[in-house]
Amino acid sequence: MTIALVYKYDDKAIFINDFRVTTPGKGGNKQLDAMNKFRQINNNMGIFLAGNVEYWKIALKAIEDIQDKITVDNILDIEGPLKTSLQECLERIPSRPNQIIGAIGCLVNPSTKQNVVFQIKGKPGFGCNIEEILDDSCVVIGSGSVIPDIRTLMYDRAVNLINNTKHNLTLKDIANGMRDELKMIFKKCGSSSFRKLGISPIFSISLLESSSFYMYGEEIKGEFYSSTSEKSRKYHYIFEKQDGVPILYNLKSKKKIPIKDIYDFSPESPSNIFDPEGLTEGFDPSDCVGKNNDMYVINQWVHMSMNSLFNKAHNLYSVDRIIYKIKHFTYKNQVLCNPNYEKLAEAYIEDIPESEAVRYNNIGNHHLIFRNTVEEKQFEELVKVKISNPQWLREMINNYDDLYR
Repeated sequence: MTIALVYKYDDKAIFINDFRVTTPGKGGNKQLDAMNKFRQINNNMGIFLAGNVEYWKIALKAIEDIQDKITVDNILDIEGPLKTSLQECLERIPSRPNQIIGAIGCLVNPSTKQNVVFQIKGKPGFGCNIEEILDDSCVVIGSGSVIPDIRTLMYDRAVNLINNTKHNLTLKDIANGMRDELKMIFKKCGSSSFRKLGISPIFSISLLESSSFYMYGEEIKGEFYSSTSEKSRKYHYIFEKQDGVPILYNLKSKKKIPIKDIYDFSPESPSNIFDPEGLTEGFDPSDCVGKNNDMYVINQWVHMSMNSLFNKAHNLYSVDRIIYKIKHFTYKNQVLCNPNYEKLAEAYIEDIPESEAVRYNNIGNHHLIFRNTVEEKQFEELVKVKISNPQWLREMINNYDDLYR
């Protein structure tokens, strides 16, 4: 279980990948944010891996045995050395249900400045396909690819950043923006989505330009501020090599995790999660699912009104409310949130006195739990005109006192 993605345009490509590996244990699955998903085949070729680690160890040997024969001219050939060797290798491995391997990678020719970005789809017992990743396209592999519309969401973000002529963004700037979008997608899927999909909350960036490939070491420092009940937090961490070994290091908690190569990784290692930004601790709509496994959420925010801020009116407040319906999707019988939230209603209650404002809880995102007699469709049809009606909302929502006292 993993996520790796690539966006390709012109002679450039942006790769983003995670570090988590999931292994079965006596008490259930163990999860470790400790594996380097990138494998350098030689000076000109590297791949990002997804799928069963033990199968990949076998497949990588087959690739590395013929690495010198692979060129930009034959890498995609159906009878080329990569396809032939990997096909024979995978056919010899006994097939098991629902076991596949995948990869995205690049091959460069420094002499001609050419590169080929490609995808491998493999199934033990059957073989593989090797396909070119075309210009102006986005590919997502691993368990993260099951998130509804993730490829489209990431593609759209990349195109918007590239077309942003105002800020003259570098390739690394574009990659940072794509990584931020990926984090936002997971936030919308729920804080438990990292665990359910087996994906780390830390993502590494690699860039390809012409025949040059870079995997970035980084120092990341920032702050998340919330004026609602959600916890504000600061973070500061690095991904770099120390004494030749890649590490993740949290400068606030002093937690350090060495990143293992696929051949050095041991399934006996204990669970070890690296989450300096606290992305696995936030609000999760899937904690309270409805009758059809869909979810309903309100975002309620209480703040000083514009009149108070700009016209110096005395102690006037505003309440912003937005209600969403969140459809679900499942992965291995687990419910997750579709990141495409549907806005059902919104309201802005302006210029109310402090005596009234204190009745509204500045709660941020919060679950809506319907009373047993309420039909979800009826609620959806009426909430647009009833969103500011406390009596009606209390009749519909079992936990309305969490919002309004």
